[in-house]
Formats: sequence, structure tokens, C-alpha cells
Amino acid sequence: MKILFVRHASTDWNQRRILQGHQDIPINKKGMEEATKCSKFLKDFEFDAFYSSDLTRCVQTADIIMENHRSVPVTYSDSLREAFGGLLEGKKLYHSSTEVKSLTSLKKLFDHKGEQIWEVQKRVVDKVNLLVNRTQETQNICIIAHGGVIRSFLAYVLQQNLEEVVNTTKIKNCSVTSFNYIEGAWSVEEINRSEFLE
Repeated sequence: MKILFVRHASTDWNQRRILQGHQDIPINKKGMEEATKCSKFLKDFEFDAFYSSDLTRCVQTADIIMENHRSVPVTYSDSLREAFGGLLEGKKLYHSSTEVKSLTSLKKLFDHKGEQIWEVQKRVVDKVNLLVNRTQETQNICIIAHGGVIRSFLAYVLQQNLEEVVNTTKIKNCSVTSFNYIEGAWSVEEINRSEFLE
């Protein structure tokens, strides 16, 4: 079984470096172009099911990506949502060395009333394993989700430190990260594949 994760297309908040979390922000013009390119890249892939976060930026991305897969069913789930950022949602993130550099370190500054990264990982892993148990090993699925969701699952498969993977792994908007699941074992095939977006 192959599982492809696609990060949602760009939004205005992505470009302005604003933490989105559960805020329901639509994709923008750049995002539509990214999703169209991703759709063309995936047009010859054979999928048996699509799953998506129920947030608008993922729903819109999924709709464009599925242009060549209209006969394949799609299911939307709040279990595939980005981490809930609590009080941090809508706040701007900075790259400056004098400012906070990562989401996880930002959350440590004060009680943000949101999810911890290990909580995100647990709900994502539980959801993906549930989907896998419902799918035949010869089938392939595509999941449209969020950067934090993909990084959390990647850390689980690689059995690496969650915070390190979340802070250091680049997952571009509309990039593809793929996994194989064979005889009960996970492996990573590709991370952040995005040359088709150029």
C-alpha cells in the first residue's frame, strides 16, 4: 500500500507567516496554481480513496487535485486538521534570530491553550492507522493535510524525535510526501517532493 500526503496549497496567511492552526483560511491565487500543478503531477497515479482535513484550505486543494480522479471517493475529517494553536492562532511568526524561530519553542513561552505536538501526532497516527486497517494492501490512498500533520506522521514512521522533525523538516505547500505500508511495516519513500511546482 502506498499513502501520499499532500500539504494544502498556499494561503495569504502562509505568505504573511501567520499561524493558522484551526482558523479556516482559503487558498489564494498562488495556491490555486500550486494545486493545479500538483493535480497534473498526480493525474496518472491510481488512487482508491482520498482523505482530507475538513478545513477549507485542504478541501479546496483536494477538489483541484481530484480533477483527474472524480470517480474516487473523498472523505473529510477533523482528525487530519493542523495543530490547534489556541491563543497563538492569528499571530505572526518571525525568522529573526532575536525572535522565536519555531512553533514548538513559541508554545513554550506561555500557556497557549492549544494542542501539544505529541497530542497532534497521536490523533494523526490513530487516524492513519484506522484508514490503513480499512484499506486493502494493494490499494493506494491520498491524504490532503497540513504541514504539522505530515511532519508528525513522518516522525512516527522514522521513529525520530518529534520536536526535531517538526522544527527541521521542510514541507512545502502542495508538496508530496509518500509512505509505503507492507506487511505491517511503514517506510518512507519521498519527503517534500515539489519539483513539479517550479
